[in-house]
Amino acid sequence: MVGPGATTLGTYPKALRFSAKGQLKATLPIANLNTKKFCVRLVFKVDKAVTACQVLTESNAVPFSLYLIPGTGTSDFPLVSAVTTSAYGLGKASTEFFTDLHLGTWYAADLVYDTDTLAVFVDGIIYSVHAFPDGTVAPGTKEILASALGKVPTAVDSFPPISKNYIHTTRGLRSGRLQYGLKQGLTQLILTSETAAGETHTVQVKDLGTHTNAFTLKGYRDKLFSLQVHNKLGAGKDHLRISIDGIPLVAGGEVKINVKPGIGGVELVSAGQEIKATVSFEYVRRGTELNSKFELKEQNGLGVVPSTFITANQLKVSRINTLFGDS
Repeated sequence: MVGPGATTLGTYPKALRFSAKGQLKATLPIANLNTKKFCVRLVFKVDKAVTACQVLTESNAVPFSLYLIPGTGTSDFPLVSAVTTSAYGLGKASTEFFTDLHLGTWYAADLVYDTDTLAVFVDGIIYSVHAFPDGTVAPGTKEILASALGKVPTAVDSFPPISKNYIHTTRGLRSGRLQYGLKQGLTQLILTSETAAGETHTVQVKDLGTHTNAFTLKGYRDKLFSLQVHNKLGAGKDHLRISIDGIPLVAGGEVKINVKPGIGGVELVSAGQEIKATVSFEYVRRGTELNSKFELKEQNGLGVVPSTFITANQLKVSRINTLFGDS
């Protein structure tokens, strides 16, 4: 078939077309593979809807996979890179929260692994990383590299699903950006902030998947962080995206967050601190898109009600002292 032509990985006038059950296999020399640093690169295009996990390429020689999953919101499918380490099992880096990928478009994809860090690139741009405390990767016993497999990838998660109540503590391996994502039902959220080498953060999750969900972020130095919430509205591409930038987190303090489903909004409580933040909305309903931005200023806590933005392009903000408290 006709190829993509010029891409970030080179120029390809022709390409291979695979059916739903088509595949290509090759043998890799295990003894010559570098399991500490490697890169997997390919150019692909998807023409039909991704309704289940679709593997682009995977290997048993080095335990990695590069695959697609069904899309949410405005993205037809996310791209996921995965590597399984000896001590910490499966780790994944996904484009899901960071960019939209669409049917009928050629993309150049990279899975990059360097010592203890996994990354996923699209068209030469890095979108997500995953760091392991110990990144040792054991070579496999089979010398197989396979592509275009219409099945679940071999590198499946060896750990059971988390409960609705848990605590995660993270420690930065190096200076960079902390990105912590969660999904409950049709709602996805991601917390983002700068982090330093050795810096720790604690995320406490309570009642995940319920309307009384509460996410508590604790840090050990003064900083600002951002919250992005993506609520899918029904089975189509209708959605509400809420982005709040400049949320304060003080040293030794905490910020509590409740994310409501649909167009219910967000509550923030910041332990007595003044909240000066910018909130942006993107609302898509039946092909019509509304966008707006508002400046927020409240003491201690606030609730954002996006329904007023949707109906009148005005934002209702309530002052609260506790999650689920009176405004």
